[in-house]
Amino acid sequence: MRFNIIYLLLGIITIATILFYTSKFGIFGFSSHTDSWGQFGDYFGGILNPVIAVFNLIILIRITKIVKDEDEGREKRQLHLNKEMGLLNLRYEEFKNYKKSIDTHLAKEDFLSNSASFVDLLSEFKSLNERIEFIIPEIAQVKNFTVFRDHLQLNWKNWDGGSIEEKESLNIELREIYGKFIQNLGHQIVTLEEQKAQ
Repeated sequence: MRFNIIYLLLGIITIATILFYTSKFGIFGFSSHTDSWGQFGDYFGGILNPVIAVFNLIILIRITKIVKDEDEGREKRQLHLNKEMGLLNLRYEEFKNYKKSIDTHLAKEDFLSNSASFVDLLSEFKSLNERIEFIIPEIAQVKNFTVFRDHLQLNWKNWDGGSIEEKESLNIELREIYGKFIQNLGHQIVTLEEQKAQ
């Protein structure tokens, strides 16, 4: 819109310059003298060249501002995208660390017979939860997260004094809940990634 106004003003000034010249020196036909044409060219160029230069300067400033705004917008979008990708990568790495740590505890051979293994799992689970809840605040919405956490904490008493059969039963239950939780957590991370991409 602004460029249309500039072109309109340039056209009006050009026409006004020609009208002023013809009103002053007449329009009785074309001159056959090259001197008259030279004087007309000098007049025309002397009036319009500074006007065109000013308009070119205005256009150059406007284009420079548009390009600068586009660059700043592109940089902001790229920075935001980099931040989101870094956060998603951090979430994914934390998810892998979380899963690896708990898998390691559950895979220990003495997990059923050694109460210390369960205590190690409980203590590491608490610190893992604090980290993952900080990095993935949406984890509270993940199905089976609280079930798995509560199952660990509530069954400590049964684990400590229970028979090997009770521990095996609790272990199977624990692994099922954990498997569902990890599956839901992975799905939540993928869903978050898809939402950020949109």
